[in-house]
Amino acid sequence: MKPEDIKTHRKNRGLTQEQLASMMQVDSTTIYRWENGIVAPSLAKSTILRDILVKAGDGLTHPFVDHLISRDMATAVLDFHGVYHRVNKEYERLIGMPRIQLLENRA
Repeated sequence: MKPEDIKTHRKNRGLTQEQLASMMQVDSTTIYRWENGIVAPSLAKSTILRDILVKAGDGLTHPFVDHLISRDMATAVLDFHGVYHRVNKEYERLIGMPRIQLLENRA
């Protein structure tokens, strides 16, 4: 997700930086830094951010897609498998519910 997309989608959802920071369990300055391109969120945080801010059908691709296209496919699949499990563990820790449950509630 591009920095300007984070800000646009956050505002479209009616969230302040502080509210989003609380949901992500980060400091509000972290949200500011993501929105202004000073730093990028980790893949796990980026995935959670996208799921919180973007409704199904908004047309944004997953941040891992470019990585899959540019690397050897077998290595990329193994990388994705590890990332997938780390993302799910991060969801449980931050959100308190499985990712699939959050996605179902959002639809």
